[in-house]
Amino acid sequence: MQHHNRLQSNMSFFTTVRRNTISRPQRKGRSVSLIKDKPKPKLVHLQIEFDELGQTIGNIRFEFTTYCGVTVRTRISILKQWNEVPQPEIDELWLNIKTHWNIPNDDYKAQVLKVCNQQWRSYKSKLVKFMDKRIDSLEKYTPA
Repeated sequence: MQHHNRLQSNMSFFTTVRRNTISRPQRKGRSVSLIKDKPKPKLVHLQIEFDELGQTIGNIRFEFTTYCGVTVRTRISILKQWNEVPQPEIDELWLNIKTHWNIPNDDYKAQVLKVCNQQWRSYKSKLVKFMDKRIDSLEKYTPA
């Protein structure tokens, strides 16, 4: 009987431990994925400012650049050059950015698309370097 009580006590301990581990809060993911399709609430309709050269200025210019990068990565295919991207896709990209950011007028469209182009090329460059490493190692370890 004493053995049975000790066994029940141990079982209740393990049940409690198991319940405690299940109730732990889940770890948050990377924040960039939060802006993938639905922007963070703080990014909606933020006023982005441009200087006389058409460059973004202000404290939120980094969030703007990040948003442009995430948007262009998810909406534009990997092609050889930016000028091969179809015009309807570029227009859709512009409308998406303009919807989520309060851009004063269409005069800044060229500058915003320039930021998107830079972010797209940067992503494409990192992707090519990543794939080149994998292809080199694959060729190295593949029997001839």
